[in-house]
Amino acid sequence: MRLYQSNFEYNSITASLGHIFLYSVLFIIPTDGQNHPSTGLMAILFIGTLTIIKLYFIYFNRDKNYERVIAFALIEASAMFWTYLYVSEIMLSPALNHFIIIVFLSLTGVAYTGAFVLYKNQPLHSAFSSTLLLLSALLTPFYLDELKIPFILVLLLSFVINVIYSKVHHSNWQKFLVQKERSENVSQELIKTNQKLNDAVKEAELATQIKGDFIATVSHEIRTPMNGVLGMSSLLQETDLNEEQKEIVGMVVSSADSLLTIINDILDFSKLESGKLRIENVSFDLSEMLNEIAVLFGEMSSGKGLKFSLVLPNELENNILGDPVRLRQILTNIIGNALKFTLEGYIKLSLKFKLLNNDVQMVQFKIEDTGIGIEEEKLKLIFNRFTQADSSTTRKFGGTGLGLAITKELVGLMSGHLDVKSKPGIGTIFYVNIPFKLDRIKITKDADPDSYEDLLNLKKLTEGKKILIVEDNPINQKVALLMLQKTHCATDTALNGQQAVDMISETNYDLVFMDIQMPVLNGVEATAKIRALQQDNCYTPIIAMTADAMKGDREKYINAGMNAGMDDYISKPIKKEVLFGILSKWLSKD
Repeated sequence: MRLYQSNFEYNSITASLGHIFLYSVLFIIPTDGQNHPSTGLMAILFIGTLTIIKLYFIYFNRDKNYERVIAFALIEASAMFWTYLYVSEIMLSPALNHFIIIVFLSLTGVAYTGAFVLYKNQPLHSAFSSTLLLLSALLTPFYLDELKIPFILVLLLSFVINVIYSKVHHSNWQKFLVQKERSENVSQELIKTNQKLNDAVKEAELATQIKGDFIATVSHEIRTPMNGVLGMSSLLQETDLNEEQKEIVGMVVSSADSLLTIINDILDFSKLESGKLRIENVSFDLSEMLNEIAVLFGEMSSGKGLKFSLVLPNELENNILGDPVRLRQILTNIIGNALKFTLEGYIKLSLKFKLLNNDVQMVQFKIEDTGIGIEEEKLKLIFNRFTQADSSTTRKFGGTGLGLAITKELVGLMSGHLDVKSKPGIGTIFYVNIPFKLDRIKITKDADPDSYEDLLNLKKLTEGKKILIVEDNPINQKVALLMLQKTHCATDTALNGQQAVDMISETNYDLVFMDIQMPVLNGVEATAKIRALQQDNCYTPIIAMTADAMKGDREKYINAGMNAGMDDYISKPIKKEVLFGILSKWLSKD
């Protein structure tokens, strides 16, 4: 808006054109043969000049102080012009005629319009309405002979109404301005508050990222020596040991597994908190997985003098699509808790299912135990992080207090629901309801790396193959070498990425296991250099071998460059069956 509108909102194009319209009406009224001042040349020039100047200030002002004064003067000049028209008509024709009536009506119309648009400026409105109405009322008895009393009363009444109207709306306008100011102040406070909240969210996100990076780094550093402990212990168990030595090695393996479980819990907690945990959707045999769990916990239960039973419905659809690793984690967390808190009696895993449609079935896993039970008021606490139902059980039974919290989050990620019922001294029942899509394609069983037939087949694949292990940690290097020795393949080792690049440039390897974090040249950089050296007809599969296990690591290492990526991913601690599966997969390719 221009100055003339922003400072005097009551004076606009509409008001100016309205004056022209009212004035134009005078030219279509039949005349009585006299030359009326209202339609004279001077009046036309005056209204024309006044309108042009008004339009100029509406569109071409420069926001100067003197222009404000001119705007006031133009408004007052409009009032004087209409008063002039009225007075000139009653002076020319004292007897009442249609010209006087039209001008009188136009005069009062301009006055009411002024009251409507000038209420924001009380002094200007008073001057405008006084010039229009009081001056006209004062001169009416001197020049008008007919109906002068009614004309005077109408003018005076219009003046009173204008004043009241202007004051009422001016008061309302002031209240509006106060409320507007308050609203603007509140808006400014809200903007500041929102900014503070945004800053706080950014700080929280940064803190979460730092924490996630810290946990990932610590996890990597712990997993590296854990790979050595578990790998060497596993290999040691396969040697000739006496009973005492077997027991000691078994304790080492058990302790290492427990430590790895704690590491995995902390890592899963970090993934869940940052939204980075991924649920897979692969085909697997549900009954086979449950039987494996039953064998594992059957032996553990027997060791505590407990009975473990698995009850499966005959009509259960076994071939389903889902995340078998996370489902196993859910069930082992709950059953592991049941085993930990049950001193006598039994633990039972049973299943029910309901077909939701032809492609989806809802599976209910019921885990029942005769353990110590949980009080009603503490049931809702057991799913909180770092919390157990009774703080005294922390030392008595152990645990991180993360298992059930992670379990509930995992069930939610799988679109499922988790319920629990318990009575102190009697036992606890967990209900896990998860929907699974049915897989109509027959599932083939994975090879057992320890079976004679599968190992023989693997040896046929690895016969005469050269494999390079790039690993800076000598213990982890030794673990991989000892595992690969079972396949009778030829192996070489490199201590860093640069050494690997040099060796591959001189020797054609059939497969490379590449560690990621290494001195001199890391695994990703080494892979890029290797890909640059190799020709199109000479391609060596490179498998990322790292202790990093956060979501995105697989894609990060495989896609480390459009044409310089790794082909697959294996995480530490390395398991023999996973290692053999990678060998079988990539050595069988052309």
